[in-house]
Amino acid sequence: MSFRRASLSVALLCLGLSSACALRPRYGDVVVSQDVARAAETPAVTLRLLDPATNRPIPGAHVVASSGRTRVSVFSGADGLVALPVSKALADENPLLEVVLPKGVARYRFEAVVPEAPKAPEAPAEAPAQAAPPAEAAPGTAN
Repeated sequence: MSFRRASLSVALLCLGLSSACALRPRYGDVVVSQDVARAAETPAVTLRLLDPATNRPIPGAHVVASSGRTRVSVFSGADGLVALPVSKALADENPLLEVVLPKGVARYRFEAVVPEAPKAPEAPAEAPAQAAPPAEAAPGTAN
């Protein structure tokens, strides 16, 4: 193999590896800094993994984010939902999210799931006035 061919192969390999990393989302792309600041209120961010070709959820996908001593490893459920915990350590390091897809799935996309606002308790409806049962006459009294 010539030097020119070898250097071209190395350049293409480096380009391919760097583009694969550029296409992966980072932790900071899916967990917003406001969520990290309110970690007590928002302990996790919920995302849905979807197949972009069919727009259907992807069950059984493995999502991993690791940085130093902090590691998050979650699986998507039957509805494609993944709950990533909000962590200041991960937000500071901003690692890549690695997504291992199940067999038969080639591509994915994340969709943010907005949590439902808690509903205000409804005021109890007034009970309709019930007709009092007819008063019974005491024994020995005449009507």
